Amino acid sequence: MRPRLKSVGLAMLVCSAAICWQKGYANALDSSTLNGRSPAQAQSSPSGKVRTSAVDLRATSDRFLTSFKLLNSTSATSKSINSKSLIAAEQATDPRKAEADRLFNQGNQQYQTSQFEAALQSWQQALRIYQELKDRKGEGNALNNLGNAYYSLGNYGKAIEYQEQRLAIAREIKDRRGEGQSLGNLGVVYYALGNYGKAIEYQEQRLAIAREIKDRKGEGNALGNLGSAYDALGNYGKAIEYQEQRLAIAREIKDQPGEGQSLGNLGLAYRALGNYGKAIEYQEQRLAIAREIKDRRGEGQSLGNLGVAYDALGNYDKAIEYQEQRLAIALAPDPGKPPQDELGRANGLLTAEEVLDMKLNAELVVLSACDTGRGKITGDGVIGLSRSFISAGVPSIIVSLWSVPDAPTAELMTEFYKNWQVKKLDKAQSLRQAMLSIMKDHPNPRDWAAFTLIGEAE
Repeated sequence: MRPRLKSVGLAMLVCSAAICWQKGYANALDSSTLNGRSPAQAQSSPSGKVRTSAVDLRATSDRFLTSFKLLNSTSATSKSINSKSLIAAEQATDPRKAEADRLFNQGNQQYQTSQFEAALQSWQQALRIYQELKDRKGEGNALNNLGNAYYSLGNYGKAIEYQEQRLAIAREIKDRRGEGQSLGNLGVVYYALGNYGKAIEYQEQRLAIAREIKDRKGEGNALGNLGSAYDALGNYGKAIEYQEQRLAIAREIKDQPGEGQSLGNLGLAYRALGNYGKAIEYQEQRLAIAREIKDRRGEGQSLGNLGVAYDALGNYDKAIEYQEQRLAIALAPDPGKPPQDELGRANGLLTAEEVLDMKLNAELVVLSACDTGRGKITGDGVIGLSRSFISAGVPSIIVSLWSVPDAPTAELMTEFYKNWQVKKLDKAQSLRQAMLSIMKDHPNPRDWAAFTLIGEAE
């Protein structure tokens, strides 16, 4: 017997396809990925058919926008001066400066907990004080963070406006590192707008400065971002060239997240060229690093991309295996806030209520475990996982109505995916034909008739 909700099968075997812009600037708080803020992008297969992500938890793809980081208020100080002593001295001599720094760091904390509007208010207040004090470095840092926040909110016009102001100040006060940061951030915003020419122009300037000031991390970031921009333009040769350079730097400076990103992006470039062996090789290396550094998002990305590669090779069993692992990670509860039972204890189960809170951009979700179509009967019908997924934005879902045996279910799912992905039947026809095929070897309806399609057939 299959255990309840043992796995969650993802029907459309494709990669989430936003581009991975590498993160990281010196003297910055680690803001990690700016989840869900970059525009979704379609990934073209070698045949030219555009394939979209089945579950797009942007940026859950291997290529995602992660260039921005927040600057600390103390980043304006010389490294030769103890920051605590400096802050104490500033508080003693200028309480307004201390207040600006407090507001600035408060904004950083609010941003880290996704309180973007509150962070904007804190940074705007800090910016006004820095301007009154004619603290150009503080003003530039505040402008930078405001630009980053507006990028996170999808307001690219505002993001450009603030980054351009910060760039002007950095040039005025001869802050080459800050100048490079703003150039890189402007490149990211223009990439998000689809203006790859502008993105490349800014990243090339950022690369030149990073090399001039011997900033190896910044150099690697710029190289990776240039590779991503050329990938978006379909120039995979250039993309591979830049990603290989970035990979070498990441390994040299022991930047494992950066190494993983470049490995993943190389895998995607080789997949776009139809070299699935190379694509799998790079994605497996990226997967190993993601697991080593406990990067669950990166792990899910690589699993999904491995599924895509095996799908292209016609190895649908492998493709399904990887995509089910990928979806299980995507739908896993937040480790920082595990689901709880009635007594408030963590129980590790995915509930219909939790699915309702999600926003999924999926064409189809397959719940191939036991009894996944069951739920509570109410005056409004059956309330369960299926209705929750549809409410979360999924137009079609396949569920089981009773406990299903392992072997026939695996065969049924393989046939379903072949009918849908290869023969290009619609979802309802794909499921029906799979049942007709499986019943030849498994005539007992218990083995094949449990699954039903809810929602759209096309």
